[in-house]
Amino acid sequence: MTTVGRWMSKAEYEMMAKTGRMVEGAGGQTFVATGGPGAFNAAAKGSVYVEFQVPTNSLLQGGQANWFKVLGPNSGKAMQGALQKQGGELVPQIQNLSPILKVK
Repeated sequence: MTTVGRWMSKAEYEMMAKTGRMVEGAGGQTFVATGGPGAFNAAAKGSVYVEFQVPTNSLLQGGQANWFKVLGPNSGKAMQGALQKQGGELVPQIQNLSPILKVK
């Protein structure tokens, strides 16, 4: 498991808390990062920052060393193939969802 964080809407946070799973983002991708709330600074005003754990094999490398993406069923087939190759799952279950740590 890897601890990651994400700026998100309060509605997304509530859905994650209710289902225990990641929520699929636009284009079938949801972006997360390691390194705390400062790892991504372009979050929309009103976003909340939380941390949680996801299976390491369900993370695909993002645009920077500490950025990752989690895939959903609407992601591209090539990305899904890369995820399958490393044994990961789409919209994985999460563990240890934190309370809201910061509000933008």
